[in-house]
Amino acid sequence: MEKLVYLIGTDGDPAELGRDLQTVLGEIDARVGLQEIELLVADIPQTDVPRMHRNDPERRLSALVSVWVDSLDARGPLESELSARAPRLAGYLVTESMPREYRERGWPADAPSPGLALVTALNKRAGLSDEEFYTGWHGGHTPLSLRLHPLTRYVRNAVARALTPDAPDFGGIVWESVATYEDADDPLRFYGSEEGQRETESDLRSWASFSSMLTTQMHEYLLKPGAWRPFVRSGEAPAGGA
Repeated sequence: MEKLVYLIGTDGDPAELGRDLQTVLGEIDARVGLQEIELLVADIPQTDVPRMHRNDPERRLSALVSVWVDSLDARGPLESELSARAPRLAGYLVTESMPREYRERGWPADAPSPGLALVTALNKRAGLSDEEFYTGWHGGHTPLSLRLHPLTRYVRNAVARALTPDAPDFGGIVWESVATYEDADDPLRFYGSEEGQRETESDLRSWASFSSMLTTQMHEYLLKPGAWRPFVRSGEAPAGGA
């Protein structure tokens, strides 16, 4: 199996886009059989949007679609439907790591996961080798994030290659979930302390490019979890999908 991630940008209402994507992803699943479907949407009401963690000047992060497929060779119908719904589509083949995962899920497939997800598309700092980039990101920043931030889930995707024309050159796409809006909005709750915030920012600058980094907050919808996820009980069919 292979994992594909699509960044979707719209000039319209992300919430409306999200509702449309839920429908079309179910239809595609019924036609071709997707192994997993996750949808993240920047549909948080403006009055509730945390002050931190937002940099998306070209509106490339209106939504994110993450799917596991048997083969990327059969992605044509999916990309066709996604590109018809938004002016900006960037698709990537990725390798997934799960530094932190939900242990159980007590909410329905069509409801968002509790809290919000901080979605970031990133690349390495100029002058770094791939080895230095991954050492800084995986070996340094990941354990730092798990130590400082109140994360309930951490999905880390290293980009293998771009799949769509003119896709921005990102090396990684991550989403980090917290249980409440306040956990993301209050620096002391998110970083633990002012020292923790300084430590995080200093670490990021040592391996990541701030000039190309995009980040925003989204709701996460686990439309069809993969059967391998620990929160899908043994012997129980994954929720959602066809």
